[in-house]
Amino acid sequence: MEFENGVYDCVLDKGTLDCILCGESSTTNSQKMLSEINRVLNSGGVYIVISYGQPDHRLVYLDKVII
Repeated sequence: MEFENGVYDCVLDKGTLDCILCGESSTTNSQKMLSEINRVLNSGGVYIVISYGQPDHRLVYLDKVII
């Protein structure tokens, strides 16, 4: 599906990032996912991630996203 830029106030992720990080090309695929989330969020938008991973393990990926 194609979504326009900046149209969402919130994106809720319950385990999707965890699943992607368990597969092949996990770093590349997680960065693609997070970049798309960043693209569709409006300027005041919030990304809520519910993850089994420890925060310091997930922040490595979140910090790479260009805002």
